Amino acid sequence: MSTYTHLNATEHKCGTFSISSFKEFYVKSAKGETVLASRPVISPQELTIASPSGKFLIHYTKYGNDRVDSTDKNQNSIPDYIDSVCYYFDEVYSFEIDTLGYPAPPSDQNGGGSEAYDIYVRNMKELGYYGLTEQDFRVSSTNSQPKATSFISIDNNYGLSANGNKIYNTPGIDALKITAAHEFHHAIQFGCYGLNDKGFDVAIYEMYSTWMEYLQYPAVKDYIFYAKSLFANPQEYRFGRRGTSDIYTGYGWAIFFEFLHRKFGISASKDMWDIIGKGDLPFRALELSLNGKSSSLNDIWCELAQWMYRTGSKSQGISDTDKFMDAKNLPEMKAITDSANPSLLFSQSIYPYEFRLFTCVLPNNQTIADTADFMCSIVSPNPFYNLSTNQNPLVFSVSKQITQNAISSTGYYWNFDSKGMQNCSNAELSKGIAVKPNQVVYPNPYILHQTQELMFPLPAMVNEGDIALLTIYTTTGKMIYSDNLLIEIDPKNKANPGFNTLVIKYLQADTLERGVYIFTVEHKGKTIHGKFLVK
Repeated sequence: MSTYTHLNATEHKCGTFSISSFKEFYVKSAKGETVLASRPVISPQELTIASPSGKFLIHYTKYGNDRVDSTDKNQNSIPDYIDSVCYYFDEVYSFEIDTLGYPAPPSDQNGGGSEAYDIYVRNMKELGYYGLTEQDFRVSSTNSQPKATSFISIDNNYGLSANGNKIYNTPGIDALKITAAHEFHHAIQFGCYGLNDKGFDVAIYEMYSTWMEYLQYPAVKDYIFYAKSLFANPQEYRFGRRGTSDIYTGYGWAIFFEFLHRKFGISASKDMWDIIGKGDLPFRALELSLNGKSSSLNDIWCELAQWMYRTGSKSQGISDTDKFMDAKNLPEMKAITDSANPSLLFSQSIYPYEFRLFTCVLPNNQTIADTADFMCSIVSPNPFYNLSTNQNPLVFSVSKQITQNAISSTGYYWNFDSKGMQNCSNAELSKGIAVKPNQVVYPNPYILHQTQELMFPLPAMVNEGDIALLTIYTTTGKMIYSDNLLIEIDPKNKANPGFNTLVIKYLQADTLERGVYIFTVEHKGKTIHGKFLVK
């Protein structure tokens, strides 16, 4: 993402709205200056080649820090990587301009040596970006909505850094393809529609460019890496954050434009850009474009809430028309979890267009309790008419007191009170799904010959049926056990009464000698460790 500080500041994707280049553009633009950014220096010995269509001029070198691999399998005297750059930028141009019908970005009047759009192939790894689109010359005299020519920088191979570190979630030619799709739409945005002079709503620019990636190249799933942040922290990544520093929320929300496209086709988002070009702020332009379809954000929000719930295992059995294209590969939304024992009350505040998922265990007379999920959101009566927005109170309750909202045949009822604000809320019953990973070793101490099972804790965000690696060491560091074990529900449920508890079971504890042991549990890149005692 950009270089703004936030909870996921280590994520990088596009440098277009980095602090330095973005500030430079607005300072110069406010002064009415014509030249907005200086061109990159490719050294030593810069070479150029026009793409087959003539639409792009590629700048590169075979030497120094920015060098490309000189492999030339087709012996045309052009490095194969540069052949690929030419091919994929031409392909992206054909798709975004000829197929989707967007206007071509304006000419830079020989700014890079020709009328063609300039692509600079550089070592971007130190910056940590897939690509960067910089605004070049102003082509509009409107200070409040300046439009500009631009040029793009991309990485010279999308491989590892000089010291062997992985920089890109998606490497190689796949990274080149999606970066071309992403950055070229920024060129269209800047040259044909412009940016407001305060930098409001820039998240939509990244949201849309990220969607362009997988609209054209659906087999490349890079966007999922950024959607994970949205589903893991829906409060921070709420839809419609409008500040310049909120740019990082755009990458994960690319899925919104998939949803919009599935409902209205490309015309709704193209209308949005046309309205942006006339001077409306982007999120407000989105609402106005929906109004032109006899709809509104509020009209479609509750359906989107259902799509946001139907990810991961929750997408099973759902028609493809009612969920995201990659729903099964998207993570499930992180829930606020508790137990109705015998009732439950949440009293919180929530922003419009923010999602909250509550998961509630419903104790019963059976070994495994029912689990109910509740997706909640509120909407604004006049979406994005004002720049500022306030949190609104909500009260969510579950009990056996009879209301109109029965939770299937469990004997429990639920209610969601948004204090007069229009809301979306839905309940889903998932019988037998455990909702809380074990957090302690038990029994601890383990008494030899008294029990047969030793239960180990798990990292957060695990699911029943997953596999975790358990490794046990002596205090001297000698490994005595290591194996992949099934994550399952503990039917005895002694660690967390009232919950369904996920555990891994070690069934060979009686073979251990008395003493202290160290353990680690690994699951999908996350590791926890601790100690236990055998007596």
